[in-house]
Amino acid sequence: MLDIFKKYIKIGKIKLFLDLTKPHEKNYYSSIKNNDFYLAQKLINKGYKVLDLGANIGFTSLLYLSFGAREVYAFEPVKELFDRLKKLKTTDIKAYNLAISNFEGETNIFLSTTHNQGHSLNNLWPQQFKEVFINDKSQKVRVTTLDNLLINDNFDFIKIDVEGAEKDVIEGGDIFFRRNKNAIIQIEIYNQQFFETDKLLKKYYNFTYIPIFEFEDVVFKNINDFEDNELIEFKGPPNYIYSNREL
Repeated sequence: MLDIFKKYIKIGKIKLFLDLTKPHEKNYYSSIKNNDFYLAQKLINKGYKVLDLGANIGFTSLLYLSFGAREVYAFEPVKELFDRLKKLKTTDIKAYNLAISNFEGETNIFLSTTHNQGHSLNNLWPQQFKEVFINDKSQKVRVTTLDNLLINDNFDFIKIDVEGAEKDVIEGGDIFFRRNKNAIIQIEIYNQQFFETDKLLKKYYNFTYIPIFEFEDVVFKNINDFEDNELIEFKGPPNYIYSNREL
């Protein structure tokens, strides 16, 4: 019987098969023009080498290729998602079934049970997002650090979306980030972790921007231009952009 919940979209020339029972994949099917689309459209240039930490099924990796990236190193620790990432019909995505953190070895990743995104190494995450982590499910994953695996690599753009483990990624990449000071960083940081993570990133990058989405476009506002008591409202996940050049 035909599975009506299995569909695909094309990003560039590559098909991405979707499971429409999953909320975010259903959103992709409705339109690929989400926040990640507009960020990639504005920040990715032809020939860029991209690091995608938290690649999930490959949606953002394909966006980067479609906007001119020459290759994407995509990391996804959850086996079921990695298996889908690996099946994408392109040799320009280098897929790794690894989690990136501040140690080397193995650990458990907590699995979202209502979505197939949001899986986290952070043991506080299930308590903070109880609506996503309904069941106590986890999976053992391999873990490494940026300094261990990619210490000699240079990237033009780095996306970090690792569901509460962003600070650990930075801690495990001191040499890596010193080497990649010319990169643009897109990182998702929730409020409770912002100050610690921001302090680490400011060792390497001079400018911090908030993306402001408006009329199918995005502009970048320097975080220092907000008033001290001004509320920063995010339309979607709380993404920040770090760079050593003005945007």
